[in-house]
Amino acid sequence: MNHLRKSLLMSLSHFLSTEPKEQTSNNEQKNKHKKQKKNRRVGSVSYKIKNKDLKDKGKEYVTKKGKVIAEKTIRENPCAPGKCPRGCYEITEEQRRTIFNLYWSLGVHRRSDFLIRCAKIGSIKRKRQKDSDKRKFTVDYYINVGKDHKQVCQQFLLSTLDVTQGHIQYTLRNAKEVFNKRRNTYRK
Repeated sequence: MNHLRKSLLMSLSHFLSTEPKEQTSNNEQKNKHKKQKKNRRVGSVSYKIKNKDLKDKGKEYVTKKGKVIAEKTIRENPCAPGKCPRGCYEITEEQRRTIFNLYWSLGVHRRSDFLIRCAKIGSIKRKRQKDSDKRKFTVDYYINVGKDHKQVCQQFLLSTLDVTQGHIQYTLRNAKEVFNKRRNTYRK
């Protein structure tokens, strides 16, 4: 019905106007509109892919809202002599830089594998309350330094790799679920 009104108005305006107009068919206008829309969509998709690649590599990128996210860098070592019981302060800045570069040179899935290999999940060593169900396990973190396998604290790992605690927890939680699913499927 709306289409009929438009065509009727167009024909009436053609008769009422005194100036000659170029006539274009409705199909040409629709095709032109579709072509413009398609080009815009392709441009935004390539922009998203570019941002995703930059984010995955730890480089600086701009969000959809225009916020600039800084490049990933090594943060200052949080462990000081006498404060950290694991001796994380003994690992040099050069070794930390090597670990950082190795981590961010990996692909997305390999980085999650790296985090999973750094973490060892064990039983709780000390419960604060008898009836507490909040913690079900303890996570110890290890880093390969040369030929040694050195235990480090979580804050050291976070500052060396420039990742968040939530990212590590998410990766470990999903690794357990994936492992359990794989294990169950192979047994059938």
